[in-house]
Amino acid sequence: MKRLLCVRFPNWSIQRLRNQLKASGLLPSAIALFSLGQSPANELSRSTSPDEDTRFIRKLFVAAQNGPAIVAVSADAWSSGVRPGMPLAEARSMAQPQVSVRPQNTGKGFPSAPQSSVAFYEWQPTVDRSELKLIAELIRRYAPIIGLDDVPMPDSLLLDITGCSHLFGGEAGLAECLLRDLRKAGWNCRIAVAESVSAVWAFTHTDHRQHDPEIRQAVSGRRKPRAASAAMMHELPIQIIPPGQSGSELNPLPVATSRLDLNDLEILKHLGIRSLGQLLSLPREDLPSRLSAQAVIRIQQLAGVVEEAIEPIPEANPVMAAWNSDDPATGLNDVRHILQYLTEQISEQLVRRRMTCSSVACEFRCLDGSLVPLNASVVKPTQSSELLHEVLCLRVETQATHAMIEEANSGNATDDQRITDRQTGQIVSLMSRPFGFVRMMASVGPLPIAKQRDLFSPAEHIVPQEELATLITRLSSRLGSGSITTVRSHADPRPEFSIASSPVLPTESASLRQSSLDATLRRLTDPAAEDKIVAGNFPSRPLRLLASPQPITDCDTGRSFPRQLRHAGRTFQLKEFSSPERIQTAWWTDQPIHRDYYIVVTHNDCRLWLFRELQLNKWFLHGIFD
Repeated sequence: MKRLLCVRFPNWSIQRLRNQLKASGLLPSAIALFSLGQSPANELSRSTSPDEDTRFIRKLFVAAQNGPAIVAVSADAWSSGVRPGMPLAEARSMAQPQVSVRPQNTGKGFPSAPQSSVAFYEWQPTVDRSELKLIAELIRRYAPIIGLDDVPMPDSLLLDITGCSHLFGGEAGLAECLLRDLRKAGWNCRIAVAESVSAVWAFTHTDHRQHDPEIRQAVSGRRKPRAASAAMMHELPIQIIPPGQSGSELNPLPVATSRLDLNDLEILKHLGIRSLGQLLSLPREDLPSRLSAQAVIRIQQLAGVVEEAIEPIPEANPVMAAWNSDDPATGLNDVRHILQYLTEQISEQLVRRRMTCSSVACEFRCLDGSLVPLNASVVKPTQSSELLHEVLCLRVETQATHAMIEEANSGNATDDQRITDRQTGQIVSLMSRPFGFVRMMASVGPLPIAKQRDLFSPAEHIVPQEELATLITRLSSRLGSGSITTVRSHADPRPEFSIASSPVLPTESASLRQSSLDATLRRLTDPAAEDKIVAGNFPSRPLRLLASPQPITDCDTGRSFPRQLRHAGRTFQLKEFSSPERIQTAWWTDQPIHRDYYIVVTHNDCRLWLFRELQLNKWFLHGIFD
C-alpha cells in the first residue's frame, strides 16, 4: 500500500528569514513581511504578469491590490497589532515606536527610524521556493521521491516513503529521525503520514484550536477547557494515520484544508459546509454545477477516487551514465551489452557516493529521432551492477514477449488494448531500429546506517515512557515478568559486585503496581540529578568484565610486570601500565580482596584491565575496554 509523508514548516516565510538573519548576526524580535503589490495601471505596463504567489496574495488580501500589504508576521509582530492583509502604512502606525522599512538583501530602502519595534522586510516568494528545494536535498535519504505541494505559497515537502520505513525501524522511526534532522538544521516543522497527498497535506495544515469551538472559547478566556480539550491543545509534531483510517480522520477537519480555490471556499461557506466530512458527503453529480473543475478533482482526491502523484524535485547532482557511438546499435544482444556497460558505470558512482539505487530509468534515442523509455525498479535498494543489469534485461524480454503475444491476438482487440499494444511494442521496435544514444539515470538514497536508538532518551522518542511501557509489556508477556530486569549501582568495593540487577515490573499488589511502575519508568527515562553519574567522580572502569578473573600464567612470580598474555586464542604484548588503583576490603568480609588494578595498553592499542593479587602475588585479567 502506498504511504506518503508531508513535512510542513509553519509560517515558512518567517522561518526562512529568521534563519537567514540569524546567520548574519541580526535577529530582530518582531518581523513582518510585506508584498509591494501592483496597481491595475502598473500591471498593464508590465511585460510579464505577476507570478502565481503574488496573484494569490492579491486575491487573498484586498489591500495588496493597490499597494504594499502585510503577507506574514511573527508572534511578536502579531502582539504589536500587525496582521496579515493589513496595508503597510496602517501596519507602521500600529507598531510602536515608528517602524522602519527595509527591502531584503538590498542596500537601498527608505530612511529607517531608530529603535524600531517591528522590522519589515520585502516578501520574496522565489527565495522561499528555492530554500524548500534545498531542504529537499537535505532529507533526500529518507525517500526516493520528494516534491513540493502544488499550491500558492508552498510551505511543505511531500515524500513518497513507500517501502522505505523498514530501513528506519518503521514509519514512526523514520518520522522521528526526519524531525530530529530538521530541528538540528534549525527548522520547526510538523509531519504527517497517510495514504494520499490530500490526506497528509490536510493533517499537517490543521490547527485544532482554530476549528474546535470549546478550545477556541477556552483560549480566549471565556471558560476553562475540559481535560479532553486541554489534551487536544497539545499537538504532537508527528501524526501517523494507519492504513484505511484516513477517511474517518479527515471528516472533522475544516474545509480550508481541502486545498480548494478561494472562490470555491466562498461558495462552500455560503452553503454552510464547514468540515471535510460535510464536503465529502455532497452528491458528486452536483459538484460540477457549483464548483470549478479543479475543485471537483480535489474532492475526488480527498475521497480516494483519483490518485494524486508527486512531481519530484530533480536531484542537484543525479547519478547518471550515458552511451554514445557513431556506429548505431540494434538487436537484443546490443541492448544487453549497452545495459551492462551503463549499469557498471552507475554502480561505480553508487559505491563512490555511498548510496543505493531503488529504480533505474533508461532512454533510447533512435536514429529517426524517436525516444524509447525503459523503467525498472528493484525490490530492495542495491549497489550491484549485476542485479540492475538482470532487472533491466528481464524487463526488456518481458515487454517484448508480451508485445508479441498481443500482436498475435490483435485481431480481436479493442481500441484501448491496441493503444496499450503500441506502447508496449516500442521495445519490439527497438530491436529492429538502430539507435545511437542511451542515457540511464538512477533514483538513489543513502546507505542505511545501522544505528541503535537510545531507549531512554527523550530526544529520540516522542513519548519515551509510553514506548518503554509498551516494550516492557510485550517482553514480559513472551519471556515472563521475572526476565525483565534493570541494572543499578551497588555499594560494594569489589568491581564484580558493584552492579546488581533488579526486576523492572514491581512485585507489589495490584493497587500499588501501577504507581510503582510509573515511578520506575520516570526514573529510567528522566533520571533525577542525584542518580546521574558525574564524570570524574569515579575512576575509569571498563564496561565489560570477565565472568571470573583470568589468571596470567606466563609471567614471573616476582613484582615485575607481565610482558604478554593470552586471551580468546590471541596473544597480546603489554606495553604501558598506568598508576595502580588499590582496592581492599575489611577482614570481616566473606571474601576479602587486596588488589592493585592497572590500565594496560597492548601492542595493537587495546586497553585491558589487569590487577595483581597482593597476598598471592599473582596477575589476573579482569576487564576489557571497548
